[in-house]
Amino acid sequence: MDVPMYILAIRENTLYCLNRDANIIEVDIDPTEYRFHLKGYPEVALHFVTDQKTCFGFAFECRNIDIALEAAKEIDDKAVWESLAQAALLQGNHQIVEYSYQRTKNFDKLVFLYFITGMLKIFNKFCDVCQVSEIGKDVIGLRINTVQSGR
Repeated sequence: MDVPMYILAIRENTLYCLNRDANIIEVDIDPTEYRFHLKGYPEVALHFVTDQKTCFGFAFECRNIDIALEAAKEIDDKAVWESLAQAALLQGNHQIVEYSYQRTKNFDKLVFLYFITGMLKIFNKFCDVCQVSEIGKDVIGLRINTVQSGR
């Protein structure tokens, strides 16, 4: 909405608001989503949501990483990608963690992910590419320690 509106009441499928000119505005709403959510069924409410931020929130709450990923692609916000990466990491979904780190250009976490998941070919390739860049200093230190320890 472009102008501030103050909620007066909700009756059935109608939201009654007051604008700054003291005019009552009626807005038709679909209460299905919030009714399921209020009753403790966010996984059902998730299927009625059209707003991607709300969809991400419900998917995150339900731990539905796949739907959260699709919503994150639509939203494309750094904070959303970081939240998704953390949730996917807790679920052990390394592909989504990797994708999220790539989207946020979080190279230090990305290279560490490659290292701890045993993707050493990608890790070494990443280190070679990063040698010239600013982040290469930390990555090279990790690589040198890895080589010295015989891994």
